[in-house]
Amino acid sequence: MGRSRSAYLLGVGALLIAASLMLPSIRFEAQLPPSGPLIAAAIAVILSTAIMQSRTSRNAIDRFAQRVLAHRPLVACAVGLISLIGLAALNRFMDRPLTLLWHDEFQFHLQSQLLARFRLWMPPHPLEAFFDTFYVLMQPVYAPQSFPGAALLFVPTIWLSLPTWVMPLAVTGVACGLLWWVLSELIDPWCATVGLVVLLCSFGMQRLSTMYMAQVPMLMLGLAAFAAMLVWKKNRSWKSAALVGLFLGWAAITRPLDAVCYGAIVGIGMLPTFMRLPGRKMALTAGGVIAAALPFLALQAVFDLRVTGSVTKTPFSYYNERDQPALSFGAVAGAARPLSDIPQKQAFYDFFTMAFVKLHNHPKMTPTILWQNRLNVMQSMLGPTVLMLPIAAMGLAGLVTRNRLLLFALLPAFLLAYHWYPIFLFHYIAYAMPGLILLYALAPHVASVSVKRKWSRTASQVVGWAIIGMSIGAMIQRSVWEIPDEMLAQKRAFDAVLQRVRAPAIVLFTPPARAEDIHLELVYNDDVAWPDDAPIIRAHDRGNQNHVLFDYYARQAPQREVWRLDRTSMQLSLLGRVGQLASEPNRP
Repeated sequence: MGRSRSAYLLGVGALLIAASLMLPSIRFEAQLPPSGPLIAAAIAVILSTAIMQSRTSRNAIDRFAQRVLAHRPLVACAVGLISLIGLAALNRFMDRPLTLLWHDEFQFHLQSQLLARFRLWMPPHPLEAFFDTFYVLMQPVYAPQSFPGAALLFVPTIWLSLPTWVMPLAVTGVACGLLWWVLSELIDPWCATVGLVVLLCSFGMQRLSTMYMAQVPMLMLGLAAFAAMLVWKKNRSWKSAALVGLFLGWAAITRPLDAVCYGAIVGIGMLPTFMRLPGRKMALTAGGVIAAALPFLALQAVFDLRVTGSVTKTPFSYYNERDQPALSFGAVAGAARPLSDIPQKQAFYDFFTMAFVKLHNHPKMTPTILWQNRLNVMQSMLGPTVLMLPIAAMGLAGLVTRNRLLLFALLPAFLLAYHWYPIFLFHYIAYAMPGLILLYALAPHVASVSVKRKWSRTASQVVGWAIIGMSIGAMIQRSVWEIPDEMLAQKRAFDAVLQRVRAPAIVLFTPPARAEDIHLELVYNDDVAWPDDAPIIRAHDRGNQNHVLFDYYARQAPQREVWRLDRTSMQLSLLGRVGQLASEPNRP
């Protein structure tokens, strides 16, 4: 049996298997009729076929393809820039959040504030109970609990006073350029372009592109390490090896679990070539990798040691032990409560964290049921529409080279790594997306080698344009049907109310009344590294304990106005100047 015939049979078999597996998931998009993406795919195929009928068009396309091959690194840069501009325009047009919204975003922004001042922590604040908030440690230091890699990458946001969406978008653009380059190396530029369009048209990726989170930096660093590995396998230079170490070291202090997956894959990819190197070159290569990674690992070790007293215990683990005990290693679900007495943190633990833990630990939970549920959660990251997943399965027939298998291995590595962690959100798969995008990119290639040579180019163009058309059609359709972000509307409403407050001031926030409001936290002083330096200080309203706060700030800035914002009624009231409130016998 010839190679083309084998690829064809394998592709068809994979498509049928994937179709049967994906049918349970397609029902989740029942509100979006499949006609939109299918019509768009048909239009794209018809137009491309008509264009390819012209000899002049074919010759022009061939000349362009040759130039792309000759200047692939420059084209990758252009692809990254175009991706950045396209995502910015799309998110702006769709009025998606271009401001900090999630708990994680605020704590990463606070961490960037600290790193911009060459600090990892500040001393504990005397009024820690008033500033206690999600994912920020109050003891033994004042510091965000996350690994500092993403915040370090975003530091230019602080130095250049950029909007918080600019650096995440720039990193997304770099990741897109890297992905295109890697796919063009593993397949060809046309297939790489098809895969990139799928990524850019995915709603989850569009949303992540402007979020001040660690997932896109991890994606960029992982792809950079993989690209550096491909370069090293060609030139075997210690400088290329050092780049591998640099990117993996940075990834290790960004999202360690994701970095382990990339590290294992890159290590496996380098090992056969590494073992054939002469002794001196082998030592230089290993030394380059280790030396480039060490500064990042040392930074994390210093952070660990200061916060937890041990280089083997991270602030992330320390925070979980304190305020999310069910997530700490060896914990018994429900056996402990968060140490924080902030009502919204208690409610968050009960309604969010424990919901995931109970589902994950349910006696009837099986791996199949678990990942069926998670498939629904991460649906927006799997492509513009789940109708396209069977097409991606065709790409399985193209996994015939070592490097393709290595990139694809990100998907099984992701499934294994996150199977044991109770909490699962849509963006967790971001770092493994190249493995899935590879399958989409391979589908046109599989089609081309599955037919006779004279039809090879036509098959590749038809399948590729069908994927592009379906991606764009699904993106437009979802944009039309997109539901406004309720949390963004709430945030904007609070921001509008707070426009009345003029610096210097203190705003006291009452706890949210509804359990569903726990995901929007307003007490973050992330515009500065230290709460006392904030023009408008945000703090919790602690009722009869407020006099402690009044006394403290009366000694520093007695002219600061004090306001109270009732989160239930959204009423903002002026209490007076902090110096006056501190001296009154009956203080609010």
